Amino acid sequence: MTSQFVITNQILDANLKQSHGYNATEKMVLVILSRYFGKPEGSSVFSCFPSQSTIATRAGCSRSTVNTTLQKLEEDGFVRSRWQTNDSGANTSKLYIWLGIPTTEEQESESSDEPSESDVVEARTEVEEALTETPVVVESTRVVQPEVRPEPVPTAGWWPDLEAAIAEDESPF
Repeated sequence: MTSQFVITNQILDANLKQSHGYNATEKMVLVILSRYFGKPEGSSVFSCFPSQSTIATRAGCSRSTVNTTLQKLEEDGFVRSRWQTNDSGANTSKLYIWLGIPTTEEQESESSDEPSESDVVEARTEVEEALTETPVVVESTRVVQPEVRPEPVPTAGWWPDLEAAIAEDESPF
């Protein structure tokens, strides 16, 4: 059974620099994206919809780098994306669907234990069918964060004892 953690580990273990020419930042963007993947109940498709700003903050790069990398990931066949809409039809966020780590021609000739091209096509067809069957509608809701105030730490009681121990050259440590 594949889980989000298996996907992240596959990405981390893959030599994407050698196989696909990805640099460390591009790989990090993919790893960060994979942290958000989930699978709705009854579905076999992993998807997520983090904002580009969220990915950029977590990956430590600019939003434009994330945008370029996401386009590259889609062109190379790692993910597919589509806009989610609200009730009025306006775009709200982009949904990213995990397709898998695509194999290159070089990898295909080296290993025959990997899934065949027909297996990959079948899996991608299943993803395509899932995408066309269910339109994604997102209701916009306002999230209110409760204000958190730090509690003051009482220093009376133990502080004088510490000062006295230091003054007597008796280290409490």
